[in-house]
Amino acid sequence: MAFDPTTGTATLSWSAYQGQQPFAAYWVLRHVAESTVEDTFKLTDSSLTSRVDTELAPNTAYLYRVGVVNTSGFAVFSEEKSIPGYPVGPVVLLVAQADAQAGMARLRWGRFEGGAFRGLPGGAADRRRGRVCGYCPAGGPERHGVYG
Repeated sequence: MAFDPTTGTATLSWSAYQGQQPFAAYWVLRHVAESTVEDTFKLTDSSLTSRVDTELAPNTAYLYRVGVVNTSGFAVFSEEKSIPGYPVGPVVLLVAQADAQAGMARLRWGRFEGGAFRGLPGGAADRRRGRVCGYCPAGGPERHGVYG
């Protein structure tokens, strides 16, 4: 199992089923550490031998087990593997200026540091919608946005 804290993903891999009875499914069990929450992912394609979990929450540890089930209902599970949660810190608001007359606000914030970053308002999709100013330097240390 591999955990990537920069993307907030866990990649689980296992060997292919080689039993005598026909294959039925792989079950990936994900348990949220120190809770009663458990998710089950059923995979019925015997050629699949890995799964990337992209639905991890920040600051949350997980425990995983992978099982294989044959058509007779016999199941065998792997030993438990764990991953730590990935930390997420706050984004620092550097400047906030409101212009009541124009009905807009100008914001500038610091770079996000943490895993599983999927974008802040003000990304490319917002620029296409005309919701962001043209002051955003590509690859710069700060982001700027104008919302109105």
